[in-house]
Amino acid sequence: MRSRNACKPSPLARLRRVLIEFARDADDLIGERATRARVLFVSTDEYAFACHAPVVRAMLATGEVVTRVSVLNSRGGGGLQSAALSDAGLPGSVFVPSGRARLAKWHMVVSSHLNTFYPARRALRVYMHHGPGFGILGNKTAIAMKNDVFLGLSEAERRWFETLRPGIFERERAFFAVGFPKSDALVRGDYDRAATLASLGLQQRPTILITSHWQPAATVRILGDAPLRLLATAFPGNNVIQTGHPWLWEPNRDIPADWQRELTARLRDVESSHPNARFVQTSDVEPLLAAADLLVADHSSVMTTFSLTDRPIVFFDNPQMEFCIAEFHDLFRRASHTFSQPEEIAPACRAALAGPQARAAGRRAMRETFYANPGHAAEAAAHVLASIGSVCSVRSPKWARILAMSHGQGAAALP
Repeated sequence: MRSRNACKPSPLARLRRVLIEFARDADDLIGERATRARVLFVSTDEYAFACHAPVVRAMLATGEVVTRVSVLNSRGGGGLQSAALSDAGLPGSVFVPSGRARLAKWHMVVSSHLNTFYPARRALRVYMHHGPGFGILGNKTAIAMKNDVFLGLSEAERRWFETLRPGIFERERAFFAVGFPKSDALVRGDYDRAATLASLGLQQRPTILITSHWQPAATVRILGDAPLRLLATAFPGNNVIQTGHPWLWEPNRDIPADWQRELTARLRDVESSHPNARFVQTSDVEPLLAAADLLVADHSSVMTTFSLTDRPIVFFDNPQMEFCIAEFHDLFRRASHTFSQPEEIAPACRAALAGPQARAAGRRAMRETFYANPGHAAEAAAHVLASIGSVCSVRSPKWARILAMSHGQGAAALP
């Protein structure tokens, strides 16, 4: 039988723990005297990096904060670093190898997915969304609990969190409704529709875009190639583009590889037999959204992004899909024309194109629910991080100021 003291740490272990905490407190004290905060963005894949890049650019533009990027689990070793940084217009000097980044002193570490990056020295953990949705598929309360600062989509999201877990942002965590920076360029009209269509070998004419989530209730998981085939046939005078969540096509444990190969082959067959059809695999859907006159979507948060354009939407209202927040299901319906069976998709698209303003009120409600600071979310996020400043722990005496900002009591809460 184990003694009662078997699990108690030894005096030496307790002393070691005290000394480590003392060293960390001293490290924080020195770190918080810095004139410029140091912020590290940790990207786990191309999509996470695409979400971070607008904020990184906004922070580099002001020069108020030392800003760096590190990449974990990138496919192909260092390829993501050089290619993605270049494509995003960021200098190579922004990138820091993860091993070195772990040992450096940061005031904040920003990520969009739970990951294995654990800095050796204290830093505030900051979460920002990798998709513009909440309350659709699940509960992000567990994620919020693992972070110190939550860069949320809207005040509606804060209210939802407070309903699920009262007091979640009262003392130990801060929430700021900044919006979704990755959508800023779409709102500003930065994308060249003509160039996007030309790059796909398509004519300048009305365009229907079909998107899909990756989960079992998603459009292509249920209907396969039917939406692309049916719409390419029903609308020969329109471009019809099929895309979807990158995880639909990438190797992963949630989707059988045989299914991926078979679906990809069928979509390529539709593309080859219909000159107006294209199948596009991309993690950067915004240029396609900018080129589309109509979106066919499921419960993916891409639908909320397209509502920013105020163009018509057709929603795959799958009876198998249960929204985490039931009223959001109603919101998706109010913002769109709907279909549940393959034979209903073409009539729904015709109705949506014939009456583009029929669901305008629903689209406006969707924008107001999911998007603070449309077109300026990156600047809002950069402003919040700069305003937090050289604070690296909730143990800091300065943490009270961050909470006051979070509760709207500080001038620096949001632009």
